[in-house]
Amino acid sequence: MQQRPVLKAEIREGVGKEKANKLRLKGLIPAIFMAQDPDDPLVIDSKELAKALQTEAGENVLIDLDIRKGAQSDRKVVMLKDIQVDPLKRVTLHTDFYEVAMDEMVIVKFRSSGREARGDQGGRHP
Repeated sequence: MQQRPVLKAEIREGVGKEKANKLRLKGLIPAIFMAQDPDDPLVIDSKELAKALQTEAGENVLIDLDIRKGAQSDRKVVMLKDIQVDPLKRVTLHTDFYEVAMDEMVIVKFRSSGREARGDQGGRHP
């Protein structure tokens, strides 16, 4: 089994456009960690994020998020919920992570109509 990438994050002090722009100038990305508790504003390194997303799963990868606040550190398993990219510069502006409960079972309902789309409806012929 492949090991999950680790991404270091720190609790972000202060929020707002001006502070976020200063972070981006330093190569950092403002982020939000969403869990059952109130959302935590974070800051992550843009290069580390790019490295964590360079897997076969792409943006659908499970990540070990190492959240540091001062001397305390807490590791959470997360997935990327949203990533905002500047359309002209193609740089990441902001990311949202949500916590994945590894001890809970997830049931996915799937329904198939049993028919393949025809060529004139966007389907491909074999």
